[in-house]
Amino acid sequence: AANKRGTCDPATSKMLCLHIPSLLPSSFIPMELASTVQASAVAGIGLLYQGSSHRLMTEFLLNEIGKHPIKDQSNNDREGFSLLCGLSLGMVNLQKGTSTVCGLEDLRIEERLHKYISGGAEISDSR
Repeated sequence: AANKRGTCDPATSKMLCLHIPSLLPSSFIPMELASTVQASAVAGIGLLYQGSSHRLMTEFLLNEIGKHPIKDQSNNDREGFSLLCGLSLGMVNLQKGTSTVCGLEDLRIEERLHKYISGGAEISDSR
């Protein structure tokens, strides 16, 4: 992914997505992946889609930041994964500033990130 930084290369994207269970279709056989592998794949997504404001990846990363840990997952693993999702979200939307993310206004990125930081009621995805 580092070699293809900012290219949104489909072949590299597919390879990285295979290592992120949240991005796999429900028809896929569930497989156990180490949290470090998943975190590395998310970091790769950030590099691959750097500066693209790719909607699917922005939405995925934003949702992953706010996800609650599953039973088998330690808090440290979840916090590390969420941190990498945040860094990758920043990379995907790099250098967009307030001109944000053309076409991503309905995701209310700033509002959702503020809620994740300060707590409070979850934001519904009413569109």
